[in-house]
Amino acid sequence: MNREIFCIQSSHQILNLLPLLVSTFFLFSPQPALASGVYDGLPIALTQIPNCESGDGTEGSARQFNLDGSVVTHINKNGTRDYGAFQINSTHIKEAKALGDDIFTLQGNIAFALYLYSKNGTQPWNASKACWGGASPPK
Repeated sequence: MNREIFCIQSSHQILNLLPLLVSTFFLFSPQPALASGVYDGLPIALTQIPNCESGDGTEGSARQFNLDGSVVTHINKNGTRDYGAFQINSTHIKEAKALGDDIFTLQGNIAFALYLYSKNGTQPWNASKACWGGASPPK
């Protein structure tokens, strides 16, 4: 079995166990977004990055949706947009759809973040590295 495919399948298997717990904590909640146990087994960087990408950098500030229910969106200087908790760039929408990930939902945003991480480590989130501490994948 191809190692890259194994990583993606493993990420999706983990993700399938978590959507209800994760969505409970990420949405409109003043509680920490990353409650104890919610991300057990996931890379440590992926528990920190969303607080910096879609929140204010403090634990529990990550969010997929604004209070009006719209997806958290950032418009970049180059005209692309970043969406959701992990601020997935609009250049990835077709690829995410091909994998069955809807980045406009919390579960899909996390699933595609795991996919990006399996391919590129933390590189897609280097712009916020100073905030989340630059935790690297184990070698």
